[in-house]
Amino acid sequence: MAKYISERLQASYRFPNLFSVHIKIKTSALRRRLRKGLRSVLPLPNLTKPAGGAVITNALEQQSAHYQTEHWAFVDQIWDSEFHKNLVSHWPPNRYLNPIKSLGKAYDTGMIWNRSVSKDLEYLSEFPAIEQAYRYLISDGFCERVTNVCGDNVRRRCYQLRLTRSFQGSHVIPHVDTLDNPYFVNMIFFVDGNDGGLGIWNDNELQDPIFIPQNLRNSCLMYDMSESFYHGFGPMRLGTFRWTINAAYDKV
Repeated sequence: MAKYISERLQASYRFPNLFSVHIKIKTSALRRRLRKGLRSVLPLPNLTKPAGGAVITNALEQQSAHYQTEHWAFVDQIWDSEFHKNLVSHWPPNRYLNPIKSLGKAYDTGMIWNRSVSKDLEYLSEFPAIEQAYRYLISDGFCERVTNVCGDNVRRRCYQLRLTRSFQGSHVIPHVDTLDNPYFVNMIFFVDGNDGGLGIWNDNELQDPIFIPQNLRNSCLMYDMSESFYHGFGPMRLGTFRWTINAAYDKV
C-alpha cells in the first residue's frame, strides 16, 4: 500500500486537470467490456517468429556493488538483444490488457501472475516471448541471481508479475510502499518507450530526484522496496508510450 503521498501534488491531478486520464478512468468498466468483446471477435495474433529462450545478460550482476551500496540500480541492455526484439514484436495489443482504473498508478495492466492466483493469463501462450520472459523471471535460477545482486544471502522467490502499458497522461504519484517483508525487491523492466521513466526521489513532489531513467528500451530499474526513498513519475507527454514488465521478489 502506498504511503506518504503529497496531498498538494495529488490535488493538482484532480479533474479537470489530466482530462483524458479522468475520462479513461470513468469509462474503465465500459472499456474493459469492449476489450473483452474485441478479444472474442478478432483473431488471435499470428506470431510466427519463434520466441527463443529468455536470456538476461550479466549486465545485471555488473550493478551488484551499486545496488548493495545504494539499494537501487539501473541496468542497461538487461535482456539479450535478440530476445528483446522478440519481446517487442510479441507485445500484446491493447485489448489483452485491463484499462486504467486508478489515478494513483495511471496505466493499463494485464497478464497478472502471483504465487496464489494467476489472473488474466488465458492468452499468455499466444505471446511466446512474454511467456518465456515470465517463465524465466519466476525460475529458481533467476531468483538466485536477484539474491546475489542484493548480496544478503536471503533466498528470494517471485511474488508477482504483470505487464503495464502507459500513454499520454499516465503517471505514478510518488509514494513509499508499506511492507511487512523487509526483503522485497521491485524490478521494472522497460521493454520499450520514450517517456514515463519511473524514478527514485528524495521527496514526494518530484522536485528532488535521486535517479530518473532516460533509456526506456531494454533496461531495468530495481530497488529495495523497504527503503524510504519515493518512486514515481510525472504525467507523460502527448504522443508518448511506455511498455514494462513489473516483477516483485520477496523472502522465501
